[in-house]
Amino acid sequence: MNMTGGSQMNMSEGSQMNMFRGNQMKMSRGIQMNMTGGSQMNMTEESQMNRFRGSQMNMSEGSQMNMSGGSQMNMTGGSQMNMSRGSQMNMTGEVK
Repeated sequence: MNMTGGSQMNMSEGSQMNMFRGNQMKMSRGIQMNMTGGSQMNMTEESQMNRFRGSQMNMSEGSQMNMSGGSQMNMTGGSQMNMSRGSQMNMTGEVK
């Protein structure tokens, strides 16, 4: 799925997520997160990153990402993305 309009999201079966919204987020199955643009990986400045054993990440910086071990992503901030392990994607928000 390629969505444009303020934010672009590319998602594949391996729970890979590329978001371009001022900040660049790249998430792969190995729970690797690279953020550029205002804040970097260890989430300094206004962003907060909590990482647990179950691969749960809480990020706040305009958009919020909650990720659990089952590859579930909840993102708010203009666009909302809900993804479960079965590659089910529900997107609502201002993305057109």
